[in-house]
Amino acid sequence: FLVHSVAMSPKRTRHIDDYIAQCVREHPDKLVGFGTLHPDSPDIEADIDYAISLGLKGIKIHPDMQLFALDEPRSLKMFEALEGRLPVLIHTGDKRYPYSNPRRMAKVMRRFPGLTAICAHLGGYSEWEEAVDLLPGTGVYVDTSSSLFALAPERAAEIIRAFGVDHVLFGSDYPFEDASDMVEYVKNLPLGEQERSMLYYKNAQALGVHV
Repeated sequence: FLVHSVAMSPKRTRHIDDYIAQCVREHPDKLVGFGTLHPDSPDIEADIDYAISLGLKGIKIHPDMQLFALDEPRSLKMFEALEGRLPVLIHTGDKRYPYSNPRRMAKVMRRFPGLTAICAHLGGYSEWEEAVDLLPGTGVYVDTSSSLFALAPERAAEIIRAFGVDHVLFGSDYPFEDASDMVEYVKNLPLGEQERSMLYYKNAQALGVHV
């Protein structure tokens, strides 16, 4: 399981990283941890160094909760610091909020093509058509969390193949969705067994975010 949280203020960043790292140490055979960043941190580079020193394998951010737009200057400083260093899992999309839509994410990838970005919710929660129009070919990875319940299996498979099956990771968004339910959703997609194994674990192994 990949475990992570988000900092609602800069001062919470390292406390969260410490907690996630402790959880991983207690369950090293089951957990992989991502740290977090906040765009208002006075020293983003030092925060990234700290996460790496704890053995955390990436960074999680949630623009809609942390209240920043993906393509604003303070965000770009984070992505510049992360490029080539750690993968970043980004909550992406939600028609209710303006912060993390696929259009903004596409701008980020044009600016930082070497960034390893995992866009949650198939690239844009509730904005899947915009995501599949704008993000394939930019280099982003996506995950399957909180998406498959809303899409017909045939359409979900089309979107996955549009991104490239080698760029899609299994995700559950627990506790909002149960992981076992998400496994069943993937089983019911019109994909081959090799494609499913790539989603379930092989792509995560390739990114180094696995036990």
